[in-house]
Amino acid sequence: MSSSKQSGPTKASSVTKAAAKPSSSQSKPHFNPLSESTNIKDHMRKRDPPYCRATQVQPAFHLLRDDEAVAFDVEFQRICKNPTEKRKVWQSRLGWFSVVGEAGQEIFNCFVFYDNEPGTEKAMDPIRFGVLREDLKAHNGARNGREVEATLRRIFQGRKVIMHDRRGDMKAFYTISDAFDQSEIVDTQQLYRHLQPESGQPGLRDTALKVLGRVIQAGGLHNPSEDARATMDLWLEHRRQADTQAEDAKDAGLLIAETSAEEGDSAKELIPSSGDGICSGKSERRISRELCRHRSV
Repeated sequence: MSSSKQSGPTKASSVTKAAAKPSSSQSKPHFNPLSESTNIKDHMRKRDPPYCRATQVQPAFHLLRDDEAVAFDVEFQRICKNPTEKRKVWQSRLGWFSVVGEAGQEIFNCFVFYDNEPGTEKAMDPIRFGVLREDLKAHNGARNGREVEATLRRIFQGRKVIMHDRRGDMKAFYTISDAFDQSEIVDTQQLYRHLQPESGQPGLRDTALKVLGRVIQAGGLHNPSEDARATMDLWLEHRRQADTQAEDAKDAGLLIAETSAEEGDSAKELIPSSGDGICSGKSERRISRELCRHRSV
């Protein structure tokens, strides 16, 4: 997940005209086994033969229970629709994303290309965020944005969708506006906002380290699969803590109820019976002393 979701491209960003959709005659990509620890610059060259760095380009619906939550994380590409103006306005959209289930299983992970729009410019974030120009080509395995966004809406429908700093990820949908309309959104940044009292917006990397003891984004490199799994585990940990607190409160309530019942029974045993049902002042003082002694035992 990018640390600056709404910022425009830096000077280091490369800007070109949006790529045209490749023809179907181009070769089919294969998966490249190079790990993310490999120098990411190795992937920037023209790929011959073509290959794809994404890990689940076909959605694995069969790996999800009907009631299962999913975590969602996005790395971005940027588009500018006023490239000739002095003050350019850049918009984020899906570049590389991951959807994972509660066990961390990969449900959907792919790079995204959008149909060419004349008069626009496209820019990549700095390479540490993981989206490279070569990744966004169909012959390297990228999928059409309109189809991808519709599939994501289908995955999210009727589910909890867990994100960290949801604002940027939700705004990255470029062709549809209702991707989350039938979902319950959970933002782990808000669940753990106490970790950064000044802003209430702790970053995912710091939150994962403090709560899970897990190092992510090592060397500054982002990977949506890693970030989505950390986001899911943060939610599961928060839910576990809430369940534990609820169970402790329930146990405490039962203990108080049992203690009150026992004290009530003891009080009944100490109260002497009288003809009119009224104790004398001396009897009341003796009962009070006995009750105090009973509670201290």
